[in-house]
Amino acid sequence: MINRIIYRTYEWATTNPPRNISDTLTLEKSENGITLKEISDYNSNRLEKVYAVSERQFSEIEDLFIKNGIENGIKRALASKTQPPFPTTVGGGSGAVFSAVKEGEELVCDVIFPELSEFINSFKRLRDGCGAPISETGEPFAINGATISVFVPAIESEEPDEGEWKCKACGYAHNTGSFCTECGTKKSDD
Repeated sequence: MINRIIYRTYEWATTNPPRNISDTLTLEKSENGITLKEISDYNSNRLEKVYAVSERQFSEIEDLFIKNGIENGIKRALASKTQPPFPTTVGGGSGAVFSAVKEGEELVCDVIFPELSEFINSFKRLRDGCGAPISETGEPFAINGATISVFVPAIESEEPDEGEWKCKACGYAHNTGSFCTECGTKKSDD
């Protein structure tokens, strides 16, 4: 039985002013019920929404976790991992972390493999079926002129534009730096 699932993406830069962005999506089952919480942080701005999740919706996510073999996939990915956790570059970096608590055991992974990518996209779509938030704190804010009020976009499967590259681990197609902005995987040399 799964108690909690967390997916967090982050990006930081030592620009002037410094930029720190993170988006977190947390699904949690407790004695008080089942909730899905979205948190978006941009420097000192924070927006948080909490949604009620039905038992059926939670069961679908739990079944997908088991069907996709996420637990064993995480263990295999971590055992064969060659890059250090949380890739960084001078002046900034980006990455993603996935965590699940199943029967008291916490599984944490910062390597996104195909089955996990598929699961994360389904996990993100859960929000669409929850209706309006049951609570909301903070105000929408703007990053580079775009208002942030919806969080953690689904990993895209389209082709990259000129000057961009597509991540082989998660399929995100609009990367420009050395690491995937969606999952943190280092750009391959080929």
